[in-house]
Amino acid sequence: FAQRELAREAEAKRKLAEEEEQKRKAEEQERDAERKHLEELVAQQTKVLEEKLTQLASTMAPKTTGAAGSESAQFHRSGIATVGESSFQGIPGVGFVPQRKSRLRLVLGLCVLLLIGGGVGGFFIFRPHAAIKPSGPNNPRGPEAPIKAQLIDIPGGTFQMGRNDGPPTEVPAHAVTVAGFAMDKTEVTNAEYAQFIREANHAPPEQWGSIKAPVGEELLPVSNISYDDAVAFAAWRSKRDGVTYRLPTEEEWEYAARNGNKDNLYPWGNTWQSGRAATAESGVGASQPVGTYAQGMNAWGVLDLVGNVWEWTSSKASLYARTGDDRLAQQKDWIVIRGGGYASSAKGAFPPGPVSSTIRNWEPPNYKNPYLGFRLVKSSS
Repeated sequence: FAQRELAREAEAKRKLAEEEEQKRKAEEQERDAERKHLEELVAQQTKVLEEKLTQLASTMAPKTTGAAGSESAQFHRSGIATVGESSFQGIPGVGFVPQRKSRLRLVLGLCVLLLIGGGVGGFFIFRPHAAIKPSGPNNPRGPEAPIKAQLIDIPGGTFQMGRNDGPPTEVPAHAVTVAGFAMDKTEVTNAEYAQFIREANHAPPEQWGSIKAPVGEELLPVSNISYDDAVAFAAWRSKRDGVTYRLPTEEEWEYAARNGNKDNLYPWGNTWQSGRAATAESGVGASQPVGTYAQGMNAWGVLDLVGNVWEWTSSKASLYARTGDDRLAQQKDWIVIRGGGYASSAKGAFPPGPVSSTIRNWEPPNYKNPYLGFRLVKSSS
């Protein structure tokens, strides 16, 4: 009996030792995976700094004379800023210096940045790490904290949809009643969409080149997204949160953009004001991080309803006026998009017309464009 007890005890110790060894190896593999990920981040940051150094160095050629034919004049006509004395005006402690010294200081400064970046990266790479539980091949670093959009409650009501003095797709004004709903405060970001890509094994936007959002662009609205992509994202988020999300109808979208029964032409009022939306008037030339134009929010606090990127709705293409002119014969299954984008203008010609809370267009469900993104809503309980 004693021998059997000793044998069982020895076997238990052996199994415990094996488990501890397996745990140690797993922790080591996890640390290696995290170290590799951080090394990739440092490499990406270093590459960005090197590219900036190359770009800045290329702009420091000696000045040429002749305003009309100079390279600088051509850049300014193209909207491209050049580095010169005016670039540093208004910055405390920075004065314009001869070009050779300026270039030397720039190179030295960037070298210091590279050294600092390398040191910080090295600290994160080689510091001790706690064990992380793996959760799958696409996410060896463990489960991510979900990125959840803030939703804004919008009470239902009746409003005038469309306008009588707008393009053919926006006339006539007509009464519409919508039930209460909650809407994403911002357009869906690259960061949240990246989680969807990894967890749902969905194809990323073409311009990304990987399952990760481009570094530094996490808060941009996701774009180049088809209607079908947006619907798939809504299904994923609904399953994650246990709540039914969906694309807004165009009636809900315009109700929010016009502040309900106030029937405003813009989310902030009835008069166009520059600096309240990312449009052609702002001169940005690309989408901006969501919420950049806080002064353009609607009465409930929803942001970027006008400009930045167009937004998918769930509504099929239609004309408000029944004129007998069947302009939708070949487009009846296309999907309405709303809001305009960063290239839209308050003075834009038809189609689609000037950017406002009433602007509308439609595209095929599989259509993708860098100007086009989306946000979600959920019905009020």
